[in-house]
Amino acid sequence: MARITFITPDNERITLDESFGSVMELAVDNDIQGIEARCRGCCSCGTCHVKVSEEWADQLPGREADEESVLDMHEGTGPCSRLSCQLEITDELDGLVVEVVPLDD
Repeated sequence: MARITFITPDNERITLDESFGSVMELAVDNDIQGIEARCRGCCSCGTCHVKVSEEWADQLPGREADEESVLDMHEGTGPCSRLSCQLEITDELDGLVVEVVPLDD
């Protein structure tokens, strides 16, 4: 079980517990503001963009080429940017805090 906290574009903190699926699925299932997930997790739209803290960025699996490509298409991305659809929930993610990035479209 992992406890994941979302910080919405309105600065609301929402903490949820989950044991499977992706961070994006958790957000969509719980109507987290700012996570649209237009491609439903296919790693093709970037509408599930989040930022993680530097310490978490070092603990997460690296970004694959597809994720890098999608992030390159959006403004405001950096080394702590991730697509939440690419973050599979495991016990190791317990305590993860993600900041939802407002859409740039």
